[in-house]
This record gives sequence, C-alpha cells and structure tokens, in this order.
Amino acid sequence: MFISFGSVSQLIFDDDAQILKQLKAVLDKFIQLSYKAQEILIPQGNAFREAMSVVQKAFPDQLFNNPQDIIAIPEAFEMLNKLVNNRDIYELENEIAAFKKNELSDENLDNYFKPYINRIG
Repeated sequence: MFISFGSVSQLIFDDDAQILKQLKAVLDKFIQLSYKAQEILIPQGNAFREAMSVVQKAFPDQLFNNPQDIIAIPEAFEMLNKLVNNRDIYELENEIAAFKKNELSDENLDNYFKPYINRIG
C-alpha cells in the first residue's frame, strides 16, 4: 500500500490547510534544491576528483578518503573549495542557506506546529 505525503500529513494535522501548505512548500523546495544540486555536482565529478588529488598532494601526511576528512583540516578544505567552487555552486550554497533560514527556521516553522505541540503538553 502506498501512502502519500498528503494522506499521512492530513492524518497527523487534521486537514489543517495552513500547516499542510507549509509542509508541502518545504518538501517541494527541498526536492527542487536536491535536483539542482545533482544537476550541478554530478557533471563536476571529474573536476572534484582532480581537486581531491591536488589537495592530497598538497597535504602528503594526511589521508583523505572522503570530503569529510578534508573538512577536519581547514587549510585543505579552503584549498578544495577554491579548486571546485564556481558560480553555480556558490548560488546553490546561498539558496540552501536561505532555505534553512526561511523555510526551516525555528521562528517560522514552529509557529505552524504550536497548536499541535500545545495539545501534547
């Protein structure tokens, strides 16, 4: 049996149009950003691998198996960013930051949940 976002959220939030609209907007924006990230990052795979190789050579005493290893060393992370970041990535990062600030901020999102949280408490 397939349960859609709408049917589950309607069960939880009693068909509250305002919160359902907000949740759908957040989900839609998240999906849009995910697709955009794939469109930008997948074609840059070779450039990213080459940049990782350059960073590895610049820090021969470190073993970078994945990007998380590089994040632990600020100088290496900065070097990787300079090598791989371009205008599209900067724009994507700004959109993601705006999404977190606007759609996911506690101040905005929590207002929709207050009536349901109050029922629990």
